[in-house]
Amino acid sequence: MSALRYSVKDYVIHRVFRIYPAYLFWFIAFAIFFNQLVWMDIDFKALLIHLTFLQHLFPCQYFKYDSLHVSWTLTIELVWYFVAFLCAARFQKHPAGISLLFMMFSYVWIFWDSSYFPSQATMEPGLKYFFVNNNFINQLPFFFFGAYIAVKNPRFDKAGLVCIFLVTVVLSSAWKVHFPDPIFITGFGIAALFLILKEMEYTNKKYVVFL
Repeated sequence: MSALRYSVKDYVIHRVFRIYPAYLFWFIAFAIFFNQLVWMDIDFKALLIHLTFLQHLFPCQYFKYDSLHVSWTLTIELVWYFVAFLCAARFQKHPAGISLLFMMFSYVWIFWDSSYFPSQATMEPGLKYFFVNNNFINQLPFFFFGAYIAVKNPRFDKAGLVCIFLVTVVLSSAWKVHFPDPIFITGFGIAALFLILKEMEYTNKKYVVFL
């Protein structure tokens, strides 16, 4: 919606000021606190990668300045902002088709990365899942789910949503062993859960609002 509403310049300015000042402050604060930013030992390449939100694309540099453990998600967010702007107008006309296209791309990636992704052969399983299976390509379908719902505002049967949640999340151990597991399949279940909760009338307790 922002990509459709604003010019390229305004869109970029909004995105930068929404994230970067807070990130920069806390990145420096935590890096100093955990003694990662020592002038004599600064790895300027790794530092630049972190300051430009590209850390999740560079496994070797990621852990050098990992004082903010969740900052890897900013790589995914950065890619989404770029993709969203490029396809916003076309997505308005073909939300289902474009969402399906990126889902297929993500699933093909799962097969490809197990053989051809640089350095994956030497990665332990946990790191491979974190950097390869869980990178921005497999995360993009999540954003397209949200974009589709924002554009179409579809009405879903709650029983069907519960079934999706049960099959893709609760019973995931039964099907994960049989074929590669793109993260967005369990994302179907989480999206279904959010849609169920979205329709519920609920008011936060006062202490929750206060927090």
